[in-house]
Amino acid sequence: ELVDGNTLTEELPVTPDLNVGKVVEICTHFMELVDERCENMGIFVYDLARDESIPDPDAEKPFAKLERTPRPLRNEDFMGDIIVQKARQKRNYKFVFKRKIFLPSHNTPSDDVMFNRLIYLQAEDEVINLGNLPIADEATAVDLATLSYAVAYEADFPDDPTMLATDPDYLVKDFIPLGWRERKSVEEYAAMVVAARDKVCGADFEPAAMQQTFLEKVWNHDLYGAHFFNVIVLSCGLSMPTDLRIAFNHSGMWVFDMDYNKKHSFGYADIYRWGGSSSQFSLIIWNTASESTFELKLATAQAADMAGIILDYINAIMQATQEQG
Repeated sequence: ELVDGNTLTEELPVTPDLNVGKVVEICTHFMELVDERCENMGIFVYDLARDESIPDPDAEKPFAKLERTPRPLRNEDFMGDIIVQKARQKRNYKFVFKRKIFLPSHNTPSDDVMFNRLIYLQAEDEVINLGNLPIADEATAVDLATLSYAVAYEADFPDDPTMLATDPDYLVKDFIPLGWRERKSVEEYAAMVVAARDKVCGADFEPAAMQQTFLEKVWNHDLYGAHFFNVIVLSCGLSMPTDLRIAFNHSGMWVFDMDYNKKHSFGYADIYRWGGSSSQFSLIIWNTASESTFELKLATAQAADMAGIILDYINAIMQATQEQG
């Protein structure tokens, strides 16, 4: 699937030698992507609702209550192995094709219309639906909501705020960034979005231009391109809440509580070692304040996913540095 739920293909035969890298190439060709940054696309595993009538093999694990976030696969992973693993875990899932690596030097417009569309859909999902890119101020939140709404409705964008607040076919609430959605009434947001329409969207409601404006408003966000993982702290050398969101992007590792309040951040140079098992992930991290290392031990079902994305980002950064040098 794509991020917006549209099906890309359902008939892909899974042979023993079919790895993720080959599937990325197939998807890239199928969608006729030509932008060189399409090499940063990837395949993600999304966990779906479990069948509660089937016992959960992980029910007694500390992380059982945590929501599993989209899992970025490594290009070397074999698709068949993932399918077998999910069968053993008795979990429903789907594969999603989207961008995995984001570097600041890549934040430029593309002449590839479909590539731009995919990157927009992913950014919109992170901001509007998931709330993984918390928006600091109300004005920006309203601008992003207006752009998202305008891309969806184009010239059918109503002039009447009442329609956005009450008409089932034009409801604006689901276009408000998640972190702001409950701060005002839907009627207030409807009026603000209509008022912002002409300023934000321009007169011609050109979807490509509005998508680009949306992207440029989030490109410089500290967490743009971050992949999040929900974990439980088993032991740590610093003061941290028990339940955490850990994120990785080009800047390194970010540590948040479950409400996206930042607790710590560490560059990749500060992460000395990492590794894990099927139920735990451990990192040895340099603490600049104390000038010493500490171990962060986490309970998680996604240890391999965190290890993989750390390595993929480090490799991407090193490759980009070599190309620029």
